[in-house]
Amino acid sequence: MPLPEIESPPLPRRSRGWVAVLAGRWARDGGLGAMVCAGGFLALFLVGCAAPSAAGPGRAFHAPADTLSFTNQTVWEYRDDPATGRREHYRKAEPANYALHCFVMARLTKEFHLHAKFVPEAPPLGEPALRERVRRIVSLGPRRTRSGDPRVEVPGFADLWELSGTHAGLLREEGGSSWRSYFQRGNWRMVLPFWGALREAEARRLAATIAGGHVAVVHLVDFPSLRLNHAVLVHGVEATTDGWKFEVYDPNAPRKPLELRFDARRRRFRVPSTGYFGGGEVEAYEVYRNCIY
Repeated sequence: MPLPEIESPPLPRRSRGWVAVLAGRWARDGGLGAMVCAGGFLALFLVGCAAPSAAGPGRAFHAPADTLSFTNQTVWEYRDDPATGRREHYRKAEPANYALHCFVMARLTKEFHLHAKFVPEAPPLGEPALRERVRRIVSLGPRRTRSGDPRVEVPGFADLWELSGTHAGLLREEGGSSWRSYFQRGNWRMVLPFWGALREAEARRLAATIAGGHVAVVHLVDFPSLRLNHAVLVHGVEATTDGWKFEVYDPNAPRKPLELRFDARRRRFRVPSTGYFGGGEVEAYEVYRNCIY
């Protein structure tokens, strides 16, 4: 599949001389200016040194068959306030029993896509043997690119959707606890500056990854407000008249596909309104792709 192309827009005037502006603030203000400038240079350095090595084409991803059928529940209940139009959150009447696992679920879905082979015609395994197979898949990790290694066979099931519907508890246990979301190693990136050139570079790299037949776990964040702090799995891409439209598996709503759009003119990512987010511009970057993410 060829990489979708868009016309690269001219750099907006407000974005010109970003590093020079930061350096000037550093010289004038010290303290905070120095921190922001250092963060900007660090972001540029890490984007450069984090470029992944070339990988062969991946296998086709089919939603919802290749996704988990259970849901990452939200901690809060969300409702729109008719007086203000804002999305407000309220305590649920019944606490969620499986929440804050969006990174865990997106990562686990990618690991199965990379390392598992479903064999529906074979007899299913007992739970101890199946648990051992799942552990092997998880141990291979989301960053390791297969290079001819045999996939781990999962007999008795047609796909991950069917497996997770039958053995949801086992997959939740082996996927890991919610601390893996809080301490995902790529979380450092959300506190550093984002600007147009970096967003466009990330969008182009992400489009190339998906067009090459691979999938990507993407951190969606609205920092520092954190109205949105979420992980999804991007598995499809389509060129539009003004950028790209990415097809997304959302652990919070596995039966409802989500769209992530990149507007090339504004150089911004955008997601629509969902049951837990009012919609709008967000930052987006891929995680679980190398040693620093």
